[in-house]
Amino acid sequence: MKECLFCKKRKFNTLIDLKSSFVANNLKNEQRKKYSLKVVCCKYCKLFQLDKLLSSKLLFNSNYPYLSSTSKSWLNHSRIYVEKMTKIMKLNKKSKVLEIASNDGYLLNFFKKKGINVLGVEPSKSVAFIAKKKGINTIIKFFGLKTALKLSKFNYEADLIVLKNVLAHVPNINDFVSGLPLVLKKNGQITIEFPHVLELIKKNQFDTIYHEHFTYLSITFLVKLFHKHNLKIHDVEKLKTHGGSLRIYVSHLSQKFKTSNRVNKIILEEKNYKLHSNKTFKLFQKRVSETKKNFHTFLNYAKKNRKKILGYAAAAKSITFLSYMNYHDGILKYVIDKNKLKISKKIPGTKIIIKDEKFIKKYKPDYIILFAWNLKKEVFSQLNYIKTWNSKFLTFVPKFKMF
Repeated sequence: MKECLFCKKRKFNTLIDLKSSFVANNLKNEQRKKYSLKVVCCKYCKLFQLDKLLSSKLLFNSNYPYLSSTSKSWLNHSRIYVEKMTKIMKLNKKSKVLEIASNDGYLLNFFKKKGINVLGVEPSKSVAFIAKKKGINTIIKFFGLKTALKLSKFNYEADLIVLKNVLAHVPNINDFVSGLPLVLKKNGQITIEFPHVLELIKKNQFDTIYHEHFTYLSITFLVKLFHKHNLKIHDVEKLKTHGGSLRIYVSHLSQKFKTSNRVNKIILEEKNYKLHSNKTFKLFQKRVSETKKNFHTFLNYAKKNRKKILGYAAAAKSITFLSYMNYHDGILKYVIDKNKLKISKKIPGTKIIIKDEKFIKKYKPDYIILFAWNLKKEVFSQLNYIKTWNSKFLTFVPKFKMF
């Protein structure tokens, strides 16, 4: 690591070393190269970040296959959010909502149906085109100071800026955040959702670490980040999404939004857990190593007893997981996914073929490994029919469990 992504200092402690992994969402070509995957913590500003960064062009190319709208539970989560913010902020036809990393326009579409002016900023061409077909005004750019300056030249200011699980994907975090005040109205608000690094460590969620996630965020750090750019966190709420996330509410530093006690409460939780201590880091690494043993023990059992196994969800989580397990080929030959952009492709570094859901009834597996453990309730309900031939679900993260 050359220098911290935020404070530019050069001293770090290692949170977790997953050795190496293939690029999570690059499914177009067969990957042969693994890249270092280690998370470190800056001794000064306490930002958790990857030790080595890959280029955005490699990670977020024009064939980027992630579509948020494939998850019904995520769509419902977004719908509830839109209803809440529309009511709280009294948004109307004169209001403007800007979403950064707007994906296929799934969320902005809910605002658009209410007659609210919407604008998306999305770097992936293939995904942005899907949004445009829905009538969502979308700029195909990475957001940062340069993009914000272009918008401000047209006097663009949003009442509400929405960031859902994008801040961790930003390598130049100072450049990104410095652009936000330029496109936010004087009394506007920014809401930012992200997986809480405290939950990642407490619940052994190591498979949420991958090259696209440059940083792993805490409130302790984010207070410093936003203050540097004349913004402040005035409220926060806990969410169940992605295994335990936070939604923070951010405003101009000059505005008199009263800071909620919830902000200091979560900072205290991080402190009491000793989030930034080497002892915490070592215990986390130990739990991750135990997960690897559990996985290979199960594979040996399944092979010995001639059991058929499928994986569910060719998500980034599955690629981190299988890379760390050093799994290449064997008894797990197929993974099911709902995203049409992924069907018939292979999990990087393996011979595992991605199939659609119809394949399950044809294959009739004895076990389905749920890689998208954060969507457990949705998947269990969707695939309830596997019980007709006594098939069972398995999770290895957060812990090994059979359902």
